[in-house]
Amino acid sequence: MDNTCFSLKTNQSSCVIDRAGGRIREVVIAGRSILSTFGRIDGKTGNTHLCTPNFGAEGKEMWLPFHGPSRGALWEKTAQTESLVRLDYEMPQTGSYPGGLAYSQEFSLGEHAFRHAIIVRNNGLDSLPVNLGIHDYWATKKGWEQASVNGKNIAELVRANGHVPLLSRNIIGFPDGRIEFRQEGFADAVVWAAFSGPVFDTSYVCIEPVRSAAKDYFGSARSILAAGKTLSVFQEILI
Repeated sequence: MDNTCFSLKTNQSSCVIDRAGGRIREVVIAGRSILSTFGRIDGKTGNTHLCTPNFGAEGKEMWLPFHGPSRGALWEKTAQTESLVRLDYEMPQTGSYPGGLAYSQEFSLGEHAFRHAIIVRNNGLDSLPVNLGIHDYWATKKGWEQASVNGKNIAELVRANGHVPLLSRNIIGFPDGRIEFRQEGFADAVVWAAFSGPVFDTSYVCIEPVRSAAKDYFGSARSILAAGKTLSVFQEILI
């Protein structure tokens, strides 16, 4: 394991957290692989990470990188217990986007649950547009053709890079069993898998909670985080 990684373990559950990019390399709950790291058909390696302060190409006029800079930064580990790891990151000025945002991620593990909480603080002097998504890579050892979110099959949406609305409590269905997915602060989930021509990856599916997948979100009033204010969201996986 890389020296930037930290593990949490119970009897049959475990997770691996990486300071490099503030990433989740793996989550196993009750012996079942839930989130993992995958070699993609497009030659990239995919695992779970934050997308912030922009999602996708939002903010390109401010020279923000795709999905934001935090996924390529080295986060600081500020706490670890037997069941929790906390990572912090202060975002510097990036392009013409001012500095001042401070991020905390807390990852906690139980026998049948994994919780990922994010806090964003605007410590700067300016109000800033902030979107936030989590690029979750869900393991699908039996493929995603029969995958569903709250009873709706998502296969065609995966092929179209579509999105589905999220509730505070959701049921994600896979051929090898159902997963309860709780969340706060997200409106939609973008669903996606890498592809080459007509061939898609099938060993994972990305179901990515995001505050808004709308293309104009980054410039909307709802996106603004005022100076001195805090934004909190979480996702929780239970089986």
